[in-house]
Amino acid sequence: EGKTHHIAVYRDISERKEAMSRENFLHSLLRHDVRNKAQLAQGYLELLEESCRGDLQHDYLNKATRSIKEAEEIINKVSKLRKIENEKEVEEIDISVELDKVMSELKDQLDDKGINIEVDKSSCHVEGGILLNELFYNVIENSIKHSNCDNIKIEVFSKEDECIVSIEDDGKGIPNRYKEKIFQKGFKKGKSAGSGLGMYMVKEIAENYGGEVKVRDSDMGGARFTVSLNNS
Repeated sequence: EGKTHHIAVYRDISERKEAMSRENFLHSLLRHDVRNKAQLAQGYLELLEESCRGDLQHDYLNKATRSIKEAEEIINKVSKLRKIENEKEVEEIDISVELDKVMSELKDQLDDKGINIEVDKSSCHVEGGILLNELFYNVIENSIKHSNCDNIKIEVFSKEDECIVSIEDDGKGIPNRYKEKIFQKGFKKGKSAGSGLGMYMVKEIAENYGGEVKVRDSDMGGARFTVSLNNS
């Protein structure tokens, strides 16, 4: 009736803070204690390999070593997924610079597999953060590890108010029935499958920066991943 009123709302967030504290503690254990134990086990396996005799023993050692590496990969990806949830600030990122960093980090893997990579970059600056490096690393590494390709092509161009990064290969491709599933958390397919978190993380990072990622068949014969991000 023309009068001004004030409403105050109080919420007890003690339980929420306690839950966050527990989560941080458990994640700290995962990052430090569990990772340290895994690295220690890796060291013992390497010492054991020096005195190992017989193909069967070597096979067991290789399987144990691979399992430890896969466990460390899961720890790293869980840590990065938490960063996605906590990262709020964005800045202007030069896509060409980020791709150069990723190419440098993946050089040994590319050389080991004898994969030729072609990069066609135009000047493109987007709204993003430090996790963009992880996004492109995972997409390109996915082609290196799982596509059985000989060639990878990367193209960067602007379209209206977006920067488009296309990453495609001439490998075995992705069946249509899996094209949406590969971005789901924990999805795995085939003996070479990883943690099931890599492509899920790619989607989460892209969406965190207001973009998106899609996959379709490539004209090269394999798969084509298209990452769309907002121009800065």
